[in-house]
Amino acid sequence: MKRAVPVVLALAILAGAVFWAGQGVWRDTTPPRTPGVITVYCDTSVRAVLDEIREVFERRSDVRIELHSGPSVPLLEEFRDEPAGVDLFVPGDAYYLEQAQADGLVEPFESLAWTEPAILTQGGNPQDIAAINDLTRAGLRVGVMHPETTALGRLLPELLEQHGMSLDDLEPNLTLIAENDAELVTGVRLGRLDAAIVWRAVGQRCERCAIVPMDAHANVTAMVAVGVSTQTPYLDEAREFAEFLGLRAAQALFEEFHYSLTPTE
Repeated sequence: MKRAVPVVLALAILAGAVFWAGQGVWRDTTPPRTPGVITVYCDTSVRAVLDEIREVFERRSDVRIELHSGPSVPLLEEFRDEPAGVDLFVPGDAYYLEQAQADGLVEPFESLAWTEPAILTQGGNPQDIAAINDLTRAGLRVGVMHPETTALGRLLPELLEQHGMSLDDLEPNLTLIAENDAELVTGVRLGRLDAAIVWRAVGQRCERCAIVPMDAHANVTAMVAVGVSTQTPYLDEAREFAEFLGLRAAQALFEEFHYSLTPTE
């Protein structure tokens, strides 16, 4: 009988549980609230593009933006614990906004862009990886996102199932289970990993790396969206930034960072 969760993943989940038990839910170092400054909780995968958008926005507005990033699941838990400390929520997948909305934490949210998983390899693809099934080849060092804390990790079982695979098939080659995309990108770029499953929008920004697209008919898609907190003390300012994210200046930056502005198929 197959194990429900591979040993490597189980150990990663256990380690995370021990850490959270001793330290509390993961949290960025969040300074005290400053009047007129909007606090945006965002997934690590969208931090880079939001940093660029923030600079453009702040040149046009008196509103200042503070970004606090991390894995989507701990961010949502922190939002639930301290809802008055969050003005906008931009997780790695709208799935977490649906949960936040069900909890009454955010207003109806707006889609911003879309992305999907891809395989990241070293430049030139020296291992000649052509499809996700190749990641089971003996001896390969593979990295994935954490299944319990990250948006892409949550979607990994579904992605594998659509390719006739399971987490058990990847287990012998799992070298790194990461909490953020940067760990995987760095691992591939420095040659510590032969391949990693990352968001395409993140992987395409890696210099000296190569992207192997997934089969479009057997892939999954994430919608990046923004939700305004129902408990923000700066509702007008929060809505102003949320609306700006949907305007052409911000949308052009999403495109520049390799997101799609229409749903990927």
